[in-house]
Amino acid sequence: MNCKGVQQHLSAYLDRELSGDVILEVRAHLSECAVCEAEERELRSLKQLLGGLEAPEPPADFAQRLTAAVIRDRQPEAPRRRSLRAGFLTFAGVAACSMAFTFLVLSGSRPAPVSAGAKQEDLAFEVQRDQAYAVGWDATSGAPMFSSTNYGR
Repeated sequence: MNCKGVQQHLSAYLDRELSGDVILEVRAHLSECAVCEAEERELRSLKQLLGGLEAPEPPADFAQRLTAAVIRDRQPEAPRRRSLRAGFLTFAGVAACSMAFTFLVLSGSRPAPVSAGAKQEDLAFEVQRDQAYAVGWDATSGAPMFSSTNYGR
């Protein structure tokens, strides 16, 4: 057994809670390893010191208070009832916010109407762009979009 295994079993070893084979392995290791032997001595003295202390006595009414706390925690909470007035005020607040939001959205600024001249200019540009594209020219730069080198000719 290695040091890590022995140190994991030391408390159970001192309390005589291990099986016979494990006890023998721990004893053999402790006789060979000074570090683990020192750990065992320190743990043994700590257990002796703690074992000599008296356990504090609980207050006289401890059992009654504990029982009352357990009973109180086991009882389901009464559902909270909202008053009719609170429910109505909540509904009215939500409805008012919804109406205000709808009004703001519907009464928001609308775009100005486009003049007939602007529509014709846009239409003329789109036609010119489409024609240039149809013959293979880039409408923005005037350069050919397709060349014979692109197709391997």
